Amino acid sequence: MAESVGFVFHVLFLVLLMIVIICGNSLVIIAFKTNKRLRTATYTFLVSLAVSDFLVGSVSLPLWVYHLKYYPSSVEVGLTNFYACFDIFSALASIFHLTGVTLERWIAICKPFYYNTLSKRSYHISILIAWFLALAVAAPYPKIYIPKENLFIAFKAYSVIIFLMGLVIPSVLITFVNLSIFKVVKSLVKTTRQQLDQSSDRVLDRNIFRDRKTAMTLVLITTLFCVSWTPFFLINLVPIYCGHCFSPMLGNVKFVSCVKWLHYSNSAYNPVVYAFRDAEMRMTFVRLFKRCGRVLKSRQKPKSEWELSLNTDFILSPRSVSNYNRRADLSIPLKTKVSSV
Repeated sequence: MAESVGFVFHVLFLVLLMIVIICGNSLVIIAFKTNKRLRTATYTFLVSLAVSDFLVGSVSLPLWVYHLKYYPSSVEVGLTNFYACFDIFSALASIFHLTGVTLERWIAICKPFYYNTLSKRSYHISILIAWFLALAVAAPYPKIYIPKENLFIAFKAYSVIIFLMGLVIPSVLITFVNLSIFKVVKSLVKTTRQQLDQSSDRVLDRNIFRDRKTAMTLVLITTLFCVSWTPFFLINLVPIYCGHCFSPMLGNVKFVSCVKWLHYSNSAYNPVVYAFRDAEMRMTFVRLFKRCGRVLKSRQKPKSEWELSLNTDFILSPRSVSNYNRRADLSIPLKTKVSSV
């Protein structure tokens, strides 16, 4: 009974996480679609990241919940293979986009003159590379193509590729790039503070606050990335080369589930870290919520006496029609029935 209650709460948590991922990333996509000022190259990268995270919440996470409930008794091999491939694809797409966004911010802050020469085409090519690399790594999933007798050797090679492409290379790039940005921001804060000591300028004070906020965001991004993805890639690599390593924990469903929701949660806070902290994005979200509020309010608004009268089945006489026109200052719709005298 205790296990069943714990399982129900775990599934409810995953469903809540699914809703947060879908709603958060959908907001980013809708904001980009409705606000023309967001249709720049930088925001295009953020929207592509939101699409990859949306796929995590709408496809990978529901399939994981299904496997938790029915695996291995009622889950077909084809569905398991599809889930494994798509889970790798969506995860790597999100990671590659995160790496691309970090590199783009590094160029913007550390190489501003080169950044101004970048065209939209270069951004689109970078986005296509991120999706293509994710597909190229996920597609050759060994269990689909390799016979059972050679499956273990194939998985040994494939797990190394996943570990390098999904964790080592992106984490090294993100860490060193963010450290480089942090140094530049720290230097800017120091220079701005010296200028502020000489003149009490509010603009300089705001610049210090903005640069400190940027530095804290970089630290947050690096920490969240490492915490979210390191356990997932380790339990996929280490047990293949070290059979007794993690063996007690891998048999524990709670431990595996914790590692899974930890890396799925990365898709939930990506919009918060990248999109929701942007002023233009926040203004667009506020306008979208206000628009939805106006639509709901208009639907709940009670109908007037005149509107109710047009929905009734009785037939108005010409005299009553003229009285209503004078009273409501409205014209009768063409479909209104008028009887003869």
